[in-house]
Amino acid sequence: MYKKADSDVNKVRQRVYEIINFVNAVYKPLNTFIALTGLEIWTDSDKIVVTAPAGETLDKFTSWRNDVLMKRQRHDNAHLITGIDFDGATVGLAFIGTLCSGHSTGVIQDHNPLAIAVGATLSHEMGHNLGMNHDSSSCICTDSTCIMAAALSYNIPRQFSSCSVGSLEQYLNSRNPECLLNKPQRIELIQPAVCGNGFLETGEECDCGSVTVTDASYMCRPKHDECDLPEYCTGDSNVCPEDVFVVNGLPCKNGNSYCYNGQCPRREDQCIKMWGANAVVASDWCYSQNKRGLSYAYCKRPTNDQYIGCQTEDIMCGKLFCENGNDDPNYGRFVMINKCKATFYSDRDNDFGQVDTGTKCGEEKVCSQNQCVSLEVAYKATNCSAKCKGHGVCNHKLECTCEPGWLPPDCNRQAGSGLSKSRFYLTPLLYHYQSRIHHTCNYTSSSPRYTLRVVSSISIPNTFPRILVPVTSQLKFLDLIKSLLCIIVPETPHI
Repeated sequence: MYKKADSDVNKVRQRVYEIINFVNAVYKPLNTFIALTGLEIWTDSDKIVVTAPAGETLDKFTSWRNDVLMKRQRHDNAHLITGIDFDGATVGLAFIGTLCSGHSTGVIQDHNPLAIAVGATLSHEMGHNLGMNHDSSSCICTDSTCIMAAALSYNIPRQFSSCSVGSLEQYLNSRNPECLLNKPQRIELIQPAVCGNGFLETGEECDCGSVTVTDASYMCRPKHDECDLPEYCTGDSNVCPEDVFVVNGLPCKNGNSYCYNGQCPRREDQCIKMWGANAVVASDWCYSQNKRGLSYAYCKRPTNDQYIGCQTEDIMCGKLFCENGNDDPNYGRFVMINKCKATFYSDRDNDFGQVDTGTKCGEEKVCSQNQCVSLEVAYKATNCSAKCKGHGVCNHKLECTCEPGWLPPDCNRQAGSGLSKSRFYLTPLLYHYQSRIHHTCNYTSSSPRYTLRVVSSISIPNTFPRILVPVTSQLKFLDLIKSLLCIIVPETPHI
């Protein structure tokens, strides 16, 4: 890409700004702001071997990001934009649902002279990182095509479908990706200043996003389920307080599980997530296989090649076993024993096949570090709410979240008026960027709820790439053990 721009760094920067501006416009209706906090242009040589097979390039870029980039630049998500012509009709590749992990990456081919076309591809691959799958025929898309369509067309997509919106909401609620908690500082942003984006950037006296601080009576973040707590504006801050949830161990789903960090984890939901809507939890006999200590049946995995079987009392906290559902899992490879289906992975740090922490494994017991332990051992919070004096509830930090009008830390003192200025929290992705600073900006649009820090790297192509001519091609999947990877390919243009 650097050579395509006549080895002109300023041209590369301008093109990347145009790409990111389009991505931001696409994500804005989802109340998500894409903050470009890093741009590395490889001007002397590529830092990895960039090859035509997109899967190989993605793996190498992911390793480089973890070994080098993460150590010097804080970010949530990284993408490589390259001038290399990927094999076949592939123009982008990314891991699914891996935000805030070591695989929060993607690779993009600079495949079109129009920056917005490349921006659509980047939006698509970032959508995969955020848990979105390809659109199906049942998805509602008001345009001729949407961002997560399985194939690119000559009509550049500019919006997400109903399915994508639902997938993102489900991903944020279920995964609670912690890396999106903090709003970047102005010195971290490398894009030109934009009035009204809620960030005070170089050259701006202010950037209020919206223009006033909301009263303390305003619920800035309602609770989204029985394991959550609502948060209220404090009246003297422009930020909705940090996210907190009900105390871990509170019964949920009619006593079928216990709350854990704002979620109600159940094997039933985990099986559906892994195998699709018709999947169900497998029999106890299937879970007894966890005593064997194999790659698809174990409790502990100290190294990539070492598998330790479960003790009898812990078998429900080892590998997740399901029945029915789709023929292939959404993540990883799988094995079937009779009707018992389980998944396995080569990388223990990205093993999505274990029963989730916090899942109920017996009466008053939950899974913790792949062991079935009592609630008291797991959370040490049995009598936590007693200290809130009847005017608050204990949250997952073992602190009191007080009712409006009562003061922390024990909710035993009434405020003079209005809401307590105490710590009301919720999901780490919701923000209300407002300010009491005298403002000179005339921008009045609403502020983003979510902020995603993105770092982009630009590679030098070994040869000048050609513009792809769209060809008919079926959707391809690379069956890698690490994770499911999605490739988007162009479709035959409509006449």
